[in-house]
Amino acid sequence: MIKLLALDIDGTLIREDNKISAVVRESILKAYHNGVKVVLLSGRNYFGMKDYIHELGLKGIAASANGAEIVSIEDEEVIYQETIPYDIARSVVEKSISVGTVPINFSNCKVYTKGFDSLPRDYIKALNQEFHYIEDIYENLKDYPSAKLMMVGAKNNLDTIKEFSLTSYGEVLNADFSMETLLEVYSNKADKGKALSFMMEHYGVLKEETMCIGDSENDIPMFKTAGISVAMGNASENVKSHAMEITGHVENDGVKLALDKHVFGRI
Repeated sequence: MIKLLALDIDGTLIREDNKISAVVRESILKAYHNGVKVVLLSGRNYFGMKDYIHELGLKGIAASANGAEIVSIEDEEVIYQETIPYDIARSVVEKSISVGTVPINFSNCKVYTKGFDSLPRDYIKALNQEFHYIEDIYENLKDYPSAKLMMVGAKNNLDTIKEFSLTSYGEVLNADFSMETLLEVYSNKADKGKALSFMMEHYGVLKEETMCIGDSENDIPMFKTAGISVAMGNASENVKSHAMEITGHVENDGVKLALDKHVFGRI
Protein backbone atom coordinates (compact mmCIF):
# COMPACT_ATOMS: atom_id res chain seq x y z
CA MET A 1 0.00 0.00 0.00
CA ILE A 2 1.31 3.45 -0.93
CA LYS A 3 1.56 5.69 2.14
CA LEU A 4 3.82 8.45 0.79
CA LEU A 5 3.50 10.15 -2.61
CA ALA A 6 6.40 12.38 -3.70
CA LEU A 7 5.80 14.76 -6.60
CA ASP A 8 7.99 17.03 -8.66
CA ILE A 9 6.32 20.30 -9.70
CA ASP A 10 7.38 21.64 -13.11
CA GLY A 11 6.55 19.24 -15.93
CA THR A 12 4.94 16.81 -13.48
CA LEU A 13 2.38 18.45 -11.22
CA ILE A 14 1.86 21.55 -13.36
CA ARG A 15 1.38 21.95 -17.08
CA GLU A 16 2.98 24.39 -19.50
CA ASP A 17 0.52 27.07 -18.29
CA ASN A 18 1.87 26.65 -14.71
CA LYS A 19 -1.45 25.24 -13.49
CA ILE A 20 -2.54 21.94 -11.96
CA SER A 21 -5.26 20.39 -14.09
CA ALA A 22 -8.61 19.85 -12.40
CA VAL A 23 -8.46 16.06 -12.74
CA VAL A 24 -4.91 15.85 -11.36
CA ARG A 25 -5.88 18.08 -8.42
CA GLU A 26 -8.92 15.92 -7.71
CA SER A 27 -6.85 12.74 -7.91
CA ILE A 28 -4.17 14.02 -5.51
CA LEU A 29 -6.77 15.31 -3.05
CA LYS A 30 -8.55 11.95 -3.14
CA ALA A 31 -5.29 10.19 -2.21
CA TYR A 32 -4.49 12.79 0.46
CA HIS A 33 -7.90 12.53 2.09
CA ASN A 34 -7.58 8.75 2.10
CA GLY A 35 -4.48 9.01 4.28
CA VAL A 36 -1.64 9.12 1.74
CA LYS A 37 1.03 11.64 2.73
CA VAL A 38 1.71 13.93 -0.24
CA VAL A 39 5.00 15.82 -0.44
CA LEU A 40 6.38 18.16 -3.08
CA LEU A 41 10.08 18.10 -4.01
CA SER A 42 11.26 20.79 -6.39
CA GLY A 43 14.24 22.65 -7.72
CA ARG A 44 12.23 25.78 -6.99
CA ASN A 45 12.68 27.97 -3.96
CA TYR A 46 10.04 27.27 -1.28
CA PHE A 47 8.07 30.43 -2.02
CA GLY A 48 7.88 29.37 -5.66
CA MET A 49 6.18 26.18 -4.42
CA LYS A 50 3.88 27.80 -1.91
CA ASP A 51 0.84 28.46 -4.11
CA TYR A 52 0.68 24.80 -5.16
CA ILE A 53 1.09 23.60 -1.57
CA HIS A 54 -1.81 25.80 -0.52
CA GLU A 55 -3.93 24.86 -3.54
CA LEU A 56 -3.65 21.21 -2.51
CA GLY A 57 -4.05 21.99 1.19
CA LEU A 58 -0.87 20.13 2.08
CA LYS A 59 0.63 20.16 5.56
CA GLY A 60 3.88 18.83 6.98
CA ILE A 61 7.10 19.40 5.05
CA ALA A 62 8.30 20.19 1.53
CA ALA A 63 11.71 20.02 -0.15
CA SER A 64 12.99 22.97 -2.17
CA ALA A 65 16.26 23.75 -4.00
CA ASN A 66 16.53 20.10 -5.12
CA GLY A 67 16.38 18.90 -1.55
CA ALA A 68 19.04 21.27 -0.21
CA GLU A 69 16.35 22.87 1.96
CA ILE A 70 13.49 21.10 3.72
CA VAL A 71 10.84 23.47 5.03
CA SER A 72 8.10 23.12 7.63
CA ILE A 73 4.94 24.24 5.83
CA GLU A 74 3.13 25.41 8.96
CA ASP A 75 5.73 27.96 10.09
CA GLU A 76 7.82 28.25 6.88
CA GLU A 77 11.03 27.51 8.77
CA VAL A 78 13.96 25.67 7.19
CA ILE A 79 14.43 22.49 9.24
CA TYR A 80 17.24 20.99 7.13
CA GLN A 81 19.78 22.65 4.86
CA GLU A 82 22.92 21.80 2.91
CA THR A 83 24.92 24.68 1.42
CA ILE A 84 27.78 25.10 -1.05
CA PRO A 85 31.11 26.25 0.46
CA TYR A 86 31.73 29.91 -0.36
CA ASP A 87 34.96 29.48 -2.34
CA ILE A 88 33.37 26.84 -4.56
CA ALA A 89 30.16 28.83 -5.04
CA ARG A 90 32.21 31.88 -6.02
CA SER A 91 34.22 29.89 -8.55
CA VAL A 92 31.09 28.51 -10.22
CA VAL A 93 29.49 31.96 -10.34
CA GLU A 94 32.64 33.41 -11.90
CA LYS A 95 32.46 30.72 -14.58
CA SER A 96 28.77 31.42 -15.12
CA ILE A 97 29.38 35.12 -15.68
CA SER A 98 32.38 34.48 -17.93
CA VAL A 99 30.31 32.42 -20.40
CA GLY A 100 27.39 34.84 -20.41
CA THR A 101 24.78 33.15 -18.23
CA VAL A 102 22.84 34.68 -15.33
CA PRO A 103 23.63 33.22 -11.87
CA ILE A 104 20.95 33.12 -9.18
CA ASN A 105 21.54 32.35 -5.50
CA PHE A 106 18.91 30.36 -3.56
CA SER A 107 19.36 30.74 0.20
CA ASN A 108 17.01 30.42 3.18
CA CYS A 109 13.84 30.48 1.06
CA LYS A 110 14.94 33.61 -0.81
CA VAL A 111 16.23 34.21 -4.34
CA TYR A 112 19.02 36.68 -5.14
CA THR A 113 20.29 37.85 -8.51
CA LYS A 114 22.17 40.71 -10.10
CA GLY A 115 20.89 39.95 -13.59
CA PHE A 116 17.13 40.27 -13.07
CA ASP A 117 16.64 42.24 -16.29
CA SER A 118 18.28 39.42 -18.26
CA LEU A 119 15.92 36.71 -17.00
CA PRO A 120 13.16 35.43 -19.30
CA ARG A 121 9.76 36.86 -18.34
CA ASP A 122 8.12 33.42 -18.42
CA TYR A 123 10.74 32.13 -15.98
CA ILE A 124 10.07 34.98 -13.54
CA LYS A 125 6.32 34.38 -13.82
CA ALA A 126 6.73 30.64 -13.31
CA LEU A 127 8.78 31.06 -10.12
CA ASN A 128 5.96 33.22 -8.76
CA GLN A 129 8.01 34.94 -6.10
CA GLU A 130 9.97 38.07 -5.32
CA PHE A 131 13.53 38.31 -6.60
CA HIS A 132 15.98 40.23 -4.44
CA TYR A 133 18.20 42.43 -6.61
CA ILE A 134 21.82 42.63 -5.47
CA GLU A 135 24.79 44.72 -6.59
CA ASP A 136 27.52 42.28 -5.59
CA ILE A 137 26.72 38.59 -5.89
CA TYR A 138 30.01 37.58 -4.26
CA GLU A 139 29.20 39.53 -1.09
CA ASN A 140 25.72 38.01 -1.23
CA LEU A 141 27.21 34.50 -1.28
CA LYS A 142 29.18 35.36 1.88
CA ASP A 143 26.14 36.73 3.69
CA TYR A 144 23.69 34.11 2.40
CA PRO A 145 25.35 30.71 1.87
CA SER A 146 23.94 29.07 -1.22
CA ALA A 147 21.61 26.09 -0.94
CA LYS A 148 21.52 26.10 -4.74
CA LEU A 149 22.97 28.09 -7.61
CA MET A 150 20.86 28.33 -10.74
CA MET A 151 22.28 29.48 -14.05
CA VAL A 152 19.97 30.74 -16.80
CA GLY A 153 21.18 30.84 -20.39
CA ALA A 154 21.84 29.02 -23.64
CA LYS A 155 22.21 25.23 -23.43
CA ASN A 156 25.77 25.18 -24.83
CA ASN A 157 26.95 27.71 -22.23
CA LEU A 158 25.22 25.80 -19.45
CA ASP A 159 26.90 22.59 -20.64
CA THR A 160 30.23 24.37 -20.17
CA ILE A 161 29.33 25.31 -16.58
CA LYS A 162 28.09 21.80 -15.81
CA GLU A 163 31.33 20.26 -17.08
CA PHE A 164 33.39 22.81 -15.13
CA SER A 165 31.43 22.23 -11.91
CA LEU A 166 31.66 18.44 -12.03
CA THR A 167 35.25 18.30 -13.27
CA SER A 168 36.55 20.82 -10.74
CA TYR A 169 34.29 20.06 -7.77
CA GLY A 170 32.66 16.72 -8.46
CA GLU A 171 33.50 15.52 -4.96
CA VAL A 172 31.39 18.37 -3.55
CA LEU A 173 28.76 19.32 -6.16
CA ASN A 174 25.85 17.96 -8.15
CA ALA A 175 24.82 19.68 -11.39
CA ASP A 176 21.54 18.89 -13.19
CA PHE A 177 19.29 20.48 -15.77
CA SER A 178 15.74 21.20 -14.61
CA MET A 179 14.93 22.70 -18.01
CA GLU A 180 17.01 23.11 -21.15
CA THR A 181 17.82 26.70 -20.22
CA LEU A 182 18.19 26.15 -16.46
CA LEU A 183 21.20 24.49 -14.81
CA GLU A 184 21.10 23.82 -11.08
CA VAL A 185 24.27 23.36 -9.03
CA TYR A 186 24.04 22.25 -5.41
CA SER A 187 25.85 20.28 -2.71
CA ASN A 188 26.18 16.57 -3.41
CA LYS A 189 25.15 16.06 0.20
CA ALA A 190 21.70 17.12 -0.98
CA ASP A 191 19.44 15.86 -3.74
CA LYS A 192 15.82 14.82 -4.10
CA GLY A 193 16.70 11.25 -3.17
CA LYS A 194 18.28 12.27 0.13
CA ALA A 195 15.38 14.63 0.80
CA LEU A 196 12.91 11.83 0.13
CA SER A 197 14.82 9.56 2.54
CA PHE A 198 14.53 12.31 5.18
CA MET A 199 10.78 12.50 4.53
CA MET A 200 10.33 8.74 4.70
CA GLU A 201 12.04 8.69 8.09
CA HIS A 202 10.08 11.75 9.23
CA TYR A 203 6.77 10.04 8.44
CA GLY A 204 7.85 6.51 9.39
CA VAL A 205 7.23 5.17 5.89
CA LEU A 206 9.10 2.29 4.24
CA LYS A 207 10.64 2.27 0.76
CA GLU A 208 8.02 -0.13 -0.57
CA GLU A 209 5.29 2.21 0.71
CA THR A 210 6.69 5.19 -1.22
CA MET A 211 5.96 6.32 -4.78
CA CYS A 212 7.52 9.22 -6.67
CA ILE A 213 6.74 10.90 -10.00
CA GLY A 214 9.05 13.25 -11.92
CA ASP A 215 10.26 14.33 -15.34
CA SER A 216 13.78 15.80 -15.10
CA GLU A 217 17.40 14.88 -14.39
CA ASN A 218 17.10 16.20 -10.85
CA ASP A 219 14.33 13.64 -10.19
CA ILE A 220 16.56 10.62 -10.86
CA PRO A 221 17.92 10.43 -7.27
CA MET A 222 14.39 10.10 -5.89
CA PHE A 223 13.64 7.44 -8.52
CA LYS A 224 16.41 5.42 -6.88
CA THR A 225 14.96 5.99 -3.40
CA ALA A 226 11.24 5.26 -3.81
CA GLY A 227 9.73 1.80 -4.00
CA ILE A 228 7.82 2.80 -7.15
CA SER A 229 9.32 5.39 -9.51
CA VAL A 230 7.34 6.84 -12.39
CA ALA A 231 8.62 9.10 -15.17
CA MET A 232 6.29 11.45 -16.97
CA GLY A 233 5.65 10.88 -20.66
CA ASN A 234 7.25 14.26 -21.38
CA ALA A 235 10.53 13.26 -19.69
CA SER A 236 13.70 12.73 -21.73
CA GLU A 237 14.69 9.21 -22.73
CA ASN A 238 17.54 9.36 -20.22
CA VAL A 239 15.19 10.21 -17.35
CA LYS A 240 12.70 7.54 -18.45
CA SER A 241 15.46 4.92 -18.42
CA HIS A 242 15.94 5.42 -14.66
CA ALA A 243 12.27 4.97 -13.73
CA MET A 244 10.40 1.72 -13.14
CA GLU A 245 7.67 2.81 -15.52
CA ILE A 246 6.36 5.67 -17.63
CA THR A 247 3.01 7.41 -17.32
CA GLY A 248 1.26 9.91 -19.60
CA HIS A 249 2.40 13.36 -20.65
CA VAL A 250 1.86 16.22 -18.20
CA GLU A 251 -0.63 17.79 -20.62
CA ASN A 252 -2.55 14.49 -20.60
CA ASP A 253 -2.80 14.18 -16.80
CA GLY A 254 0.03 11.68 -16.36
CA VAL A 255 -0.01 12.02 -12.56
CA LYS A 256 -3.66 10.93 -12.42
CA LEU A 257 -2.93 7.90 -14.60
CA ALA A 258 -0.11 6.83 -12.28
CA LEU A 259 -2.28 7.26 -9.18
CA ASP A 260 -5.12 5.32 -10.78
CA LYS A 261 -2.76 2.40 -11.25
CA HIS A 262 -0.70 2.42 -8.07
CA VAL A 263 -2.66 4.21 -5.37
CA PHE A 264 -6.38 3.77 -5.79
CA GLY A 265 -6.14 0.04 -6.29
CA ARG A 266 -4.34 -0.25 -2.95
CA ILE A 267 -5.99 2.25 -0.58
